[in-house]
Amino acid sequence: MVPQGKQLERIMGTTAKVDVNPDGGAHDPEGDWDSEEHLSQATEILVDFIKIIQNKFPNWSREQQLKGLFAAYNVGDGKVKNYKAVDYYTTHGDYSNDVVARAHWYKEKRDY
Repeated sequence: MVPQGKQLERIMGTTAKVDVNPDGGAHDPEGDWDSEEHLSQATEILVDFIKIIQNKFPNWSREQQLKGLFAAYNVGDGKVKNYKAVDYYTTHGDYSNDVVARAHWYKEKRDY
């Protein structure tokens, strides 16, 4: 079952505009922000970025690669240079940590 409305909004946060190229250029969103089409597009972008980050940083741990993925999703993989500064260019300078914190909160609360 695909989450709908407020459930989806709480899980996804704001995904209306994400960057998909190494220079941080934004894509054109497909469908409405809460549509299955938009969720599928975001998922494809995530899959592409995890592959890029895994190839770019093969010695990073899985957790580090996930944080790199989230940062790349936000600003483009070209701005992910090293783990120490993974969030340097991201929204509020802590995008990947914020995504991880939200995931832990939702896992604990199971309110989605």
